[in-house]
Amino acid sequence: MRLLVVIIIAANGCENGGHISIYVSDMYNYAQNYKAGQTLADAVALQAQGEDMAIAELRKMANLQKDDKSMEVFVLCRMLFVANDGEVFRAPYIGAGYLRGSTPDWRLTPVEIIDGVPFIVVTGCNVNGKPESPEQYLNYCVYKCHWSGYQYKIKSREQMTSALDILLHSKNWSPPLNDRERLFFQRQVN
Repeated sequence: MRLLVVIIIAANGCENGGHISIYVSDMYNYAQNYKAGQTLADAVALQAQGEDMAIAELRKMANLQKDDKSMEVFVLCRMLFVANDGEVFRAPYIGAGYLRGSTPDWRLTPVEIIDGVPFIVVTGCNVNGKPESPEQYLNYCVYKCHWSGYQYKIKSREQMTSALDILLHSKNWSPPLNDRERLFFQRQVN
């Protein structure tokens, strides 16, 4: 059933200012190959460049067509920006995310950060209409949010495993995750 939805949505995709829009299959492929350690290293490297240079680098990434780096812009924006006081930091408009297990209120969808480790919690998105591009979401973050003061750090294997354990045993999962769902998260730190 999921494959059929992906094909239908991908077939109905549209152009977005000369850039190919994000389809369900893009998020699905990104999520299946996602490595938390690599995204964490990218966040650390961007922060080391300083805000202005990091935003310029995110813009380059956002303009890559149908590439994991363009998908990663959504995750990195959720990690590196925060809402202005009294405002809500909205998720990217890329459709309703397919969440593993139950549908808890993940505040940074499509990512959840546990002890500084970013985990992808969606496996695809059901798009009804034209999804927001990585560049559009970056512009929202730059103009409507501000650069986070939280400093990410590279994590040891033990720290990554500890964060994974917290995620897997979260009370948010109701019912508890099945073996396939647990494996999805375990692959993110291996």
